[in-house]
Amino acid sequence: MKHLRRFNESIDDKNDLYEFCEGYLAYLLDDSSFELDVFNTVDVDIIISMAICLTRYGEGKGRYLKTRQIEFTWSEIKDYYIPFLHILNKEYKIVSTTGSEFDKTDKYIYLPPVVHFFDSVNNVDLEFSLEKVLSGVSLSIDKLPIVEVYVEVIKNI
Repeated sequence: MKHLRRFNESIDDKNDLYEFCEGYLAYLLDDSSFELDVFNTVDVDIIISMAICLTRYGEGKGRYLKTRQIEFTWSEIKDYYIPFLHILNKEYKIVSTTGSEFDKTDKYIYLPPVVHFFDSVNNVDLEFSLEKVLSGVSLSIDKLPIVEVYVEVIKNI
């Protein structure tokens, strides 16, 4: 019974995480073109992994509801996003579920944590290690147009 979750626990967790992120990313979100999205990526047994996605939208001829993603650069947001990642990783645990799997004892094994950047020029998802991003060193994408940046987290237990 200790591994059973309440029916709405993942919804509560999602709302809590959204409010947490909204508070720490307020400066970027006050620029009304940035939007924050939090959604479940893995929901197995007692594991709830959620992704936090920051995207900039604008008016135009996009595929979805007359909006389109507007490109921005890592250089534009890194002074706000890196401190956010430090705090986020203390309150939650940044993980990578891509390619992760259960081991022989049914324990979920995560790969080293990464930060995802969607490169709009080459239409690919680029991953950089959390350690490298947190160090603040120059990344090869500093000036490259991106349309979203996201990380995956689990609750610290």
